[in-house]
Amino acid sequence: MMWTQDARCKNVVRNAMTRGFSGSPSFSFCRNLSACRKDLIEWNHNCFGNLDVKLKQLDKMLTECQAQQHRCIFPTEEQLNQEQRLLLEYEELLKLNDTHWGQKARHDLVWHGA
Repeated sequence: MMWTQDARCKNVVRNAMTRGFSGSPSFSFCRNLSACRKDLIEWNHNCFGNLDVKLKQLDKMLTECQAQQHRCIFPTEEQLNQEQRLLLEYEELLKLNDTHWGQKARHDLVWHGA
Protein backbone atom coordinates (compact mmCIF):
# COMPACT_ATOMS: atom_id res chain seq x y z
CA MET A 1 0.00 0.00 0.00
CA MET A 2 1.04 3.54 -0.68
CA TRP A 3 0.56 4.57 2.95
CA THR A 4 2.72 1.82 4.39
CA GLN A 5 5.63 2.97 2.23
CA ASP A 6 5.66 6.22 4.22
CA ALA A 7 7.37 5.88 7.61
CA ARG A 8 5.00 8.38 9.23
CA CYS A 9 1.99 6.08 8.73
CA LYS A 10 3.09 3.79 11.54
CA ASN A 11 3.21 6.74 13.97
CA VAL A 12 -0.29 7.88 13.00
CA VAL A 13 -1.68 4.39 13.66
CA ARG A 14 0.27 3.97 16.90
CA ASN A 15 -0.86 7.34 18.26
CA ALA A 16 -4.49 6.73 17.35
CA MET A 17 -4.60 3.21 18.76
CA THR A 18 -3.10 4.17 22.13
CA ARG A 19 -5.70 6.76 23.03
CA GLY A 20 -7.40 6.05 26.30
CA PHE A 21 -11.14 5.55 26.00
CA SER A 22 -13.11 4.40 29.00
CA GLY A 23 -15.43 1.44 28.69
CA SER A 24 -15.17 -2.22 27.83
CA PRO A 25 -12.14 -3.41 25.85
CA SER A 26 -14.25 -3.91 22.71
CA PHE A 27 -15.78 -0.43 23.03
CA SER A 28 -12.35 1.10 23.58
CA PHE A 29 -10.96 -0.79 20.57
CA CYS A 30 -13.82 0.41 18.35
CA ARG A 31 -13.28 4.01 19.44
CA ASN A 32 -9.52 3.72 18.81
CA LEU A 33 -10.21 2.21 15.40
CA SER A 34 -12.58 5.06 14.56
CA ALA A 35 -9.99 7.61 15.71
CA CYS A 36 -7.34 5.82 13.65
CA ARG A 37 -9.51 6.02 10.53
CA LYS A 38 -10.12 9.74 11.07
CA ASP A 39 -6.43 10.44 11.71
CA LEU A 40 -5.33 8.46 8.64
CA ILE A 41 -7.76 10.36 6.41
CA GLU A 42 -6.43 13.68 7.71
CA TRP A 43 -2.82 12.50 7.46
CA ASN A 44 -3.37 11.30 3.88
CA HIS A 45 -4.82 14.67 2.91
CA ASN A 46 -1.93 16.57 4.52
CA CYS A 47 0.89 14.31 3.27
CA PHE A 48 -0.27 13.20 -0.15
CA GLY A 49 -3.10 15.56 -1.02
CA ASN A 50 -4.46 15.34 -4.53
CA LEU A 51 -1.68 13.76 -6.59
CA ASP A 52 -3.11 14.95 -9.92
CA VAL A 53 -3.16 18.57 -8.74
CA LYS A 54 0.37 18.28 -7.36
CA LEU A 55 1.60 16.76 -10.63
CA LYS A 56 0.06 19.59 -12.65
CA GLN A 57 1.59 22.22 -10.37
CA LEU A 58 4.99 20.57 -10.54
CA ASP A 59 4.75 20.22 -14.32
CA LYS A 60 4.04 23.94 -14.58
CA MET A 61 6.99 24.79 -12.32
CA LEU A 62 9.27 22.50 -14.34
CA THR A 63 8.12 24.03 -17.63
CA GLU A 64 8.77 27.53 -16.29
CA CYS A 65 12.19 26.50 -14.99
CA GLN A 66 13.17 24.99 -18.34
CA ALA A 67 11.84 28.01 -20.25
CA GLN A 68 13.95 30.28 -18.06
CA GLN A 69 17.02 28.16 -18.82
CA HIS A 70 16.37 28.32 -22.57
CA ARG A 71 16.30 32.12 -22.41
CA CYS A 72 19.84 32.09 -20.99
CA ILE A 73 22.93 31.26 -22.97
CA PHE A 74 24.50 29.60 -19.94
CA PRO A 75 22.09 28.50 -17.20
CA THR A 76 23.38 29.01 -13.68
CA GLU A 77 24.21 26.10 -11.43
CA GLU A 78 21.28 27.13 -9.24
CA GLN A 79 18.90 26.87 -12.20
CA LEU A 80 20.25 23.44 -13.12
CA ASN A 81 19.96 22.26 -9.51
CA GLN A 82 16.40 23.56 -9.30
CA GLU A 83 15.48 21.68 -12.47
CA GLN A 84 17.05 18.50 -11.07
CA ARG A 85 15.12 18.84 -7.79
CA LEU A 86 11.86 19.40 -9.66
CA LEU A 87 12.51 16.39 -11.91
CA LEU A 88 13.21 14.15 -8.91
CA GLU A 89 10.09 15.35 -7.11
CA TYR A 90 8.03 14.85 -10.28
CA GLU A 91 9.37 11.31 -10.65
CA GLU A 92 8.48 10.51 -7.02
CA LEU A 93 4.94 11.81 -7.52
CA LEU A 94 4.58 9.72 -10.68
CA LYS A 95 5.62 6.62 -8.71
CA LEU A 96 3.08 7.43 -5.99
CA ASN A 97 0.41 8.01 -8.64
CA ASP A 98 1.21 4.65 -10.28
CA THR A 99 0.99 2.93 -6.89
CA HIS A 100 -2.32 4.67 -6.16
CA TRP A 101 -3.92 3.63 -9.44
CA GLY A 102 -2.51 0.10 -9.20
CA GLN A 103 -4.07 -0.28 -5.76
CA LYS A 104 -7.35 1.15 -7.00
CA ALA A 105 -7.39 -1.32 -9.90
CA ARG A 106 -6.75 -4.27 -7.55
CA HIS A 107 -9.45 -3.02 -5.19
CA ASP A 108 -11.94 -2.75 -8.05
CA LEU A 109 -10.99 -6.22 -9.29
CA VAL A 110 -11.56 -7.74 -5.85
CA TRP A 111 -14.85 -5.97 -5.22
CA HIS A 112 -16.34 -6.05 -8.72
CA GLY A 113 -14.67 -9.10 -10.25
CA ALA A 114 -12.83 -9.49 -13.51
